[in-house]
Amino acid sequence: MAKNTSQDSIDCPTGLFDQQEENIAKAPSALNEASSASEKKNQAQKLLNATDLLLACPDHDSSRRDCQICWEVAKLRQKVANWAITVSGLDAPD
Repeated sequence: MAKNTSQDSIDCPTGLFDQQEENIAKAPSALNEASSASEKKNQAQKLLNATDLLLACPDHDSSRRDCQICWEVAKLRQKVANWAITVSGLDAPD
């Protein structure tokens, strides 16, 4: 289980956030750079997959500050993905 040591990062006890962080961080620019609706849907689905993993974390501890931040980041990015699907005129993925 990898752990971040930076003051600005989430200290995830399971390493799950560390595994998904790059996907989540790159998602907004990947969505913006997508040139077609199908590309946007693909990028949005990747983001939804990453956020679903974080939100389903079996070790989530609502009293732990890092877990709270992780969930807030995941929920925000989930909204971004759903918004991208909506404005692209696509149906939301199952």
